[in-house]
Amino acid sequence: MGTQKTTGYDAAQNERDHDDLDRWRFAGDIVEVIIGTPPDWSARIGVFGKWGEGKSTVLRFAEYLLKEKQCLAIRFNPWAIRDWNDLW
Repeated sequence: MGTQKTTGYDAAQNERDHDDLDRWRFAGDIVEVIIGTPPDWSARIGVFGKWGEGKSTVLRFAEYLLKEKQCLAIRFNPWAIRDWNDLW
């Protein structure tokens, strides 16, 4: 799937084969909402949870599924932004 290496018991997963908690299905549900949203709507989807609960895994799976459907998926890391100039 991706080239990013992860280590540790709490590292985000990159492959469906390592999905022991069925997050792939959740990611698929999110992707269906994205694809089913009319183009003239402005939809926002939030993935919330505590540290280590699988938010990054869900987002990686969703990114993979979107790319598989020929959809544009852009990864954004808000922690890298310090001010408005960094954002732009």
